[in-house]
Amino acid sequence: MKVFEPVAKDGGSNLILQTNGPLFQVNGPMTINFNFNSQEANAIQNAARRFLGPRPPLNQIEQDLLLTLHQVRGDAASKVGDRGIIESVSLNPVKLLFASEEVKKAILDEPYPFRKVFLVDAEIRAAEGKPALYRILTVKDVIKP
Repeated sequence: MKVFEPVAKDGGSNLILQTNGPLFQVNGPMTINFNFNSQEANAIQNAARRFLGPRPPLNQIEQDLLLTLHQVRGDAASKVGDRGIIESVSLNPVKLLFASEEVKKAILDEPYPFRKVFLVDAEIRAAEGKPALYRILTVKDVIKP
């Protein structure tokens, strides 16, 4: 969607995408050209926004989320460097903030915590429509995949 943004904003611009080569190898090499003007780029952006749905609220508390760890410091008192993934919110790692040392310790006390999935309650904080922080309130259960 961001590829179309400069074209959608500038009324006199065009985006030309061209691909060459043996794409389908029907009768030799093939060339495919796409040409988008500002109006078409804007329509594509709007359709993509409708397809993706509304952005998540800036701050919300969710229950029974599945958390996998991406990176965690071994000290329960450490406040930096902890990142995790909640796939129902975002596929990218997001900074973790634990409500208390006991909550982080519940995760760290598990053997091989990076191989496990944790059922948690979390507050999701977003910036610019993207999750920026997961504040882990409680660890309810450990799932061993």
